[in-house]
Amino acid sequence: MEISIADIPLLKKHGLIVKAIRIFSVPIMNTLPASLIKKMMKKSSKDAATVVVSGGSTHALEAMYTRNHRKLFSRGLFQGFADYFGTT
Repeated sequence: MEISIADIPLLKKHGLIVKAIRIFSVPIMNTLPASLIKKMMKKSSKDAATVVVSGGSTHALEAMYTRNHRKLFSRGLFQGFADYFGTT
């Protein structure tokens, strides 16, 4: 049995703004060194810093799965943007 995307109701899709941003940001992010990406992640979000520091552990999984249960900008402006673009 083959499953197609049309068979899955309520599947999240990127909006027009996110698609436009990703056209430029994804190629740039793919060319940057991993060490720079890790530094950027640590500074952008407390949850991302937890994942970078304790990657592969239960602490990293807990940070990734519990961040969607908070209000979007409850931890500040930068954390809110990191959460918004992390979920879209």
